[in-house]
Amino acid sequence: MAIFLHILFLLLSFATAELIECTQCEHKGKVSYISEDSALSSGACAYGSMALGFNHGYLAAASFYADGALCGGCYRMRCKNKRLCKREGTTVMVTDELTNSSSSKIDFALSRKAYMAMANKGLEIQQNNF
Repeated sequence: MAIFLHILFLLLSFATAELIECTQCEHKGKVSYISEDSALSSGACAYGSMALGFNHGYLAAASFYADGALCGGCYRMRCKNKRLCKREGTTVMVTDELTNSSSSKIDFALSRKAYMAMANKGLEIQQNNF
């Protein structure tokens, strides 16, 4: 009986967790891209070459890496320029740590594929206009 109640509690916990709405999820930050996607496959999360197959190749390195606690975490990225970018943006998976110089203060470095996925149709090649 105790095992049954424990399992029931876990099921209810997972069911109600999906109902909780996140109201404070949008944060502004700086995003760049890494021209060689393979750089994200040899990163601090130690996924190796498997990382290139994760999340359809929409990968990122995060500056707030937190000693690996963010590895595998997914984040939605959107840019501010509505003329250039899709409204829905793209979702990336953290596979590496981003080390910044003190002047750049970039929060995420995206794989080229993820970065270009934010662009409106036909504007993907104008990657420096974000």
